[in-house]
Amino acid sequence: MNRRVLVIDDDLNLLHLYELILTPDGENVSSNGTNGSRSFQVTTASHGHAGYELVKQSIINNEPFAVAFIDMRMLPGWDGLKTAMSIREIDDRIYIIIVTGYLDSSVDQIQDVLKHDVFYLHKPSSNEEIYQMARNLCNSWNRDIELKNTTISRDYFVNILAAIQDSMIVVAPDFTIKMINEATSRLLGYSREELIGLAIKDIVKEKTSQKWITEFCELGFISGLETVYIDKYGGEIPVLFSGSVMKDKSGNLENIICMAHDISEINKAKEDIQKARIRAENFNRELMETNKQLENAIERANQLAVQAEIASIAKSEFLANMSHEIRTPMNGVIGMTTLLLDTSLTQEQREYTNIINGSADSLLNIINDILDYSKIESGKLDLEDIDFDLRLAIENLNDIMAFKALGKGLEYNCLIHHDVPLLLNGDPIRLRQILINLVGNAIKFTEKGNVFVTVTPENQKSNNTTLKFTISDTGIGVPEDRSDRLFELFSQIDASISRRYGGTGLGLAISKKLVEMLGGQIGFESTEGKGSTFWFTAVFKKQSGAGDKKDTNNNICGNRILLVSSSKNTNCVFKEYLEMMGCYFDEAFDLEQMMDKLNFAHVNNNPFNIAIIDENIFGVNEGMVVQKIKNDPKLKHTYLVILISVGKTNIYSKLKNIGFDAGLTKPVKYSMLYETIKLFDKEYTADENIHSETKNVYQPILKSQNEKLKILLAEDDPINQKVAGHMLKKLGCSVEIARDGAEALRMLEKHLYDIVLMDVQMPNVDGFKATKIIRDPQSNVMNHDVPIIALTAHAMSGDRESCLAEGMDDYISKPIQLQDLIDAIKRQSKKLKKTPSSEDIVFDEADLLERLDGDEELCRELIGMFIKQAPVYIEDLKLFFKDNNISDFTRQAHSIKGASANVGAHRIKHWAAKAEDAMKNNDFDNIYSYIKNIEDEFENFITTASNFSSLNDNKECKEV
Repeated sequence: MNRRVLVIDDDLNLLHLYELILTPDGENVSSNGTNGSRSFQVTTASHGHAGYELVKQSIINNEPFAVAFIDMRMLPGWDGLKTAMSIREIDDRIYIIIVTGYLDSSVDQIQDVLKHDVFYLHKPSSNEEIYQMARNLCNSWNRDIELKNTTISRDYFVNILAAIQDSMIVVAPDFTIKMINEATSRLLGYSREELIGLAIKDIVKEKTSQKWITEFCELGFISGLETVYIDKYGGEIPVLFSGSVMKDKSGNLENIICMAHDISEINKAKEDIQKARIRAENFNRELMETNKQLENAIERANQLAVQAEIASIAKSEFLANMSHEIRTPMNGVIGMTTLLLDTSLTQEQREYTNIINGSADSLLNIINDILDYSKIESGKLDLEDIDFDLRLAIENLNDIMAFKALGKGLEYNCLIHHDVPLLLNGDPIRLRQILINLVGNAIKFTEKGNVFVTVTPENQKSNNTTLKFTISDTGIGVPEDRSDRLFELFSQIDASISRRYGGTGLGLAISKKLVEMLGGQIGFESTEGKGSTFWFTAVFKKQSGAGDKKDTNNNICGNRILLVSSSKNTNCVFKEYLEMMGCYFDEAFDLEQMMDKLNFAHVNNNPFNIAIIDENIFGVNEGMVVQKIKNDPKLKHTYLVILISVGKTNIYSKLKNIGFDAGLTKPVKYSMLYETIKLFDKEYTADENIHSETKNVYQPILKSQNEKLKILLAEDDPINQKVAGHMLKKLGCSVEIARDGAEALRMLEKHLYDIVLMDVQMPNVDGFKATKIIRDPQSNVMNHDVPIIALTAHAMSGDRESCLAEGMDDYISKPIQLQDLIDAIKRQSKKLKKTPSSEDIVFDEADLLERLDGDEELCRELIGMFIKQAPVYIEDLKLFFKDNNISDFTRQAHSIKGASANVGAHRIKHWAAKAEDAMKNNDFDNIYSYIKNIEDEFENFITTASNFSSLNDNKECKEV
């Protein structure tokens, strides 16, 4: 039996998908096709000419293909129609299946050209449709060969129908059944004689059967529709339904071919899977509870063991108390100087305040270094094992380090190699600490030039990876005779380094210890006066199920990008990232070279889509250059993106005014580069992206679109009250202050708050005791589950765990850092109940009444008008889509969007907007589903609006 299938498609992913569908589990069909499995002998070609050559060779080898799946849209000159014509000329027996999501030519035109019946597979299609079509047509091809010396008779056609395992029904134009196959009789329990002459609606459950049959008569096909057949005894049979129309040569409807695949077993399997999932979730909850109890037991046991170590306890208590006593006044110093810098100061006052703030930060860093080293030496520092995204972790760090580099006029770049796995498991906090130390040193000891961070794979295994982090700078370097002291405790190159740059000499020693804990090594290479390259390795697990996942963005493949920058490091980063995205990359090092390359690309009819221009390229004439490009008819369609250092967002408005379409900040983030290219690939306006990378730490944190977070700050220290309260107000929060735990409890009994910031050490009632009372269901507080964030000057190992064990939800150590406060509030605000999106509302009665000042009579009138007019609008929309009338379709979709918004029909508005945008962006594959959603939501609107108290179940509305 011949089960040879040819697939021709220029999308390599789809070719691989066909192979997986048609040769499951790696089975292969023998050359004589006798293995009896579900597999086919699949051959693929990535363009039409290659497919034609394969067919020609198959005829020569007397091993013809039975079926060919041919994508309609391929390279010009060898598109689906041209390929099918060429194949048909050398093999008129092969069954051709045109695969398309949108017909460029009518069915009759294609059949007239090919002089033979053609089958169609409409995108998106299910795996089962592909398999069934290949199986049925291979069976038909083999039957054709058996009967090739006879004329096609009715018996021959009946044999074909008998070979089809799915239900097949031929329906007349009046929707009565003309013909069925044996599979239909088996499925429904009727005899052939009982079914012939029945109306199709008699065997379909849905009341709208007439409606969807009419629809696919108009559109020409239906694919992948789940519906329900009714058997002879009233039983319901779920099926996957598809169909297409047959027309005679005059274009008149002749027959409707309906195919249905029984999915009862599939649905049952889904139900079984759902039940199994629920059982697994219940088991997992029980297991988590058991684990929690076990963790609590272990924690208690550990505490008892620690109590036995008197010397260790004394040391830990001393360090904790020292940390608390120093951090408490440090919180006031750093907090108040931060507030002071936010006021109007003279230049001299600002300079003095900056010196105070810098000294306080240095002192805090020294405290942190001492505590960290003490934890490491005493074995109190434990590594986390959590899932994290390496790219996000490093890019967030880059935001901080780039500001520091900018302050010294340094160029800062970071490159993550494409072979680096991104989804890892380990301790991102300690990785971040090492990088901050090494990158911070590179910036500190570099006066001019650049700092460049790279991440490359060192050793890849199936379940873990060793990564190498390299930090290069153009700084002062390390003398060769002193390099052996660099990682020693309290060691610096010489005494003058400490006086000039500051620091304890602990940083590199701590980094070395942390690297060793991460299973890696650390080292450096340096030339005095020319710079240094520090490197370290670390071992991380790969996340379960993540494999070697890389960034893939095939949907922007083929974009041509010109980068204009004089920085080799910047060019290196962009080249790597753009090649990962599948984009064509070229570079220019000055404006003159940029203009030459833009013009050359245009002359060769291969223009650049986007030109990304580094700010450092421009002098005083940036406006002239931009306008020259924008005013040139040959070049004006190339989008211009400015590449600007992070922190310089204040000049975005100027850049937009002189003609730039968007902005990116350095160091560039992979995701932002991708989104910018994608933005222009879909022809959106640049206005939406010009501030996309702008960061404002004081941007309000909102519970909903128009509602502030209401926060209770429980803090006994007046300075800390002022510092934390000012930060919260800057973040757009509403703040009330309690001076101790007892007052906080009284306020929680009278008012509802979104979040509580709870100081741990307070007089009368401390933070731990107050938290226990809040969590007690018998207490009088209004919300026992209110998120509580601990504020503590302690920073020893176990302090965070102690806070969480007492019932608190999060932890911030003093002095309070603004970013730590933002992160903690964001984490806890995610737990708050979110207001529903307007697009989830079928009929917004309250909104409509509010906009009409409560005039119910006017509401009834508007709803009635909309229900009468909307069906006409929708029918026109379908007609414009059928006629490929883009302008009228877009206008009509816009009208439906506006009319539905006026009556509070938010879901209809949502899908109308989707349809409008899809037509504007030539996204024809999804438009039909959007039209169907508009119709469905209109039916829902009628049902919901009929419950409007003053509508009185308007019968006229229901009949529409």
